Amino acid sequence: MIETTRLGTLVGGSIADGWRAFKRHPGLLISAIALFAIIEGVYGVMHYARFELGMTSYALWQYLWFGLTYPISAGVGYLALKLVRGDEASIRTMFAGYARYLPLAGAGVFVYVMYILGFLMYMNFMYLVALGLQRLDLPDFLLIVAAIAASCLVIGAVLITHFGLMQAPMLVVDKGLGPIEAVKGSWAMMSGYKLDAFLLGLASLAIIALGILALGVGLLVAVPVVLAAYAAFYNRVLAANPPAQLDLLPPADPLLAV
Repeated sequence: MIETTRLGTLVGGSIADGWRAFKRHPGLLISAIALFAIIEGVYGVMHYARFELGMTSYALWQYLWFGLTYPISAGVGYLALKLVRGDEASIRTMFAGYARYLPLAGAGVFVYVMYILGFLMYMNFMYLVALGLQRLDLPDFLLIVAAIAASCLVIGAVLITHFGLMQAPMLVVDKGLGPIEAVKGSWAMMSGYKLDAFLLGLASLAIIALGILALGVGLLVAVPVVLAAYAAFYNRVLAANPPAQLDLLPPADPLLAV
């Protein structure tokens, strides 16, 4: 097991852990990401074809594809996590999510519903703000400022929700939590660490931008490093602030041998 909880700051240390994991296993990380990109490419082709057949077929395809591939997206992160920890992993590891398909899908649906509710809340709130500002008969520039301020408040709430729930899939795959326990565990685990997650997102965008500037070839390094950095971030926060839901689990990791 590689120590990943006492090296530097949380964000910088996570990126450093991701870089070390990439240097040890560049081929495996690149291969896993390439395979995932191919799968998403198939989705892109079918996505366009279904859209041409009508909105009903398009919507059904969206949900079907989500159900088929969501475990793979979680599995890619789990593969990176095992490499960060210094554990054995292979391409098979990126399909580990299928061993926990129902709880993983349940957690994914719950998070998805929360995003939808956040969007509806945003639309409703902005509508109410617009009605209120219209009745105040304010100058146009004040209306714009008020609308921007209201948007920032709601977007901030959505981001807080996103960062609070972001670890739910990994808790399902890594620790074997059920969907509700994983969502609760993620929220508890990320308490006090949402700003760090936001800063890691900004740092990741900068790394990806550098990869693009390097004639695109740099993405072969940037994307795997970012993937591993997010896995390392999960690993560090889990060590620093383990959720109480883990106390209810048996000691064995259900996917340890994957």
